[in-house]
Amino acid sequence: MSRAFLVLLGAVIGYIFADIRHGREMAVKMIEIALGILSGKPDENRALRDWAVKILALHSPKQAPLTEEAKRTLLDRPLPVSTTPFDYTAAARRLMELGTQSDTPSALRESERDR
Repeated sequence: MSRAFLVLLGAVIGYIFADIRHGREMAVKMIEIALGILSGKPDENRALRDWAVKILALHSPKQAPLTEEAKRTLLDRPLPVSTTPFDYTAAARRLMELGTQSDTPSALRESERDR
């Protein structure tokens, strides 16, 4: 009986971790899409820009929330686009990691210093 319980417990824990990982992967993909939309011209698809800003606000770390002024700026202006390729996936994953590691602003500064 206890062996069957341990097997069941292991399966439940495995499912929970897989579900959490899937949720984070989906959040990274949504952030990628949002950044791509916001890189375009603001006069194109205002509804999509509004959605993209909501996605970024939803996934902003507690220690660095997206302010109302920043939201308006994102709606009205395109994100600056570099001529060098930017890895949106890595950036989105980094944001997700920062949001789960610590709730202090010093964690953001330390992570940038480590790069």
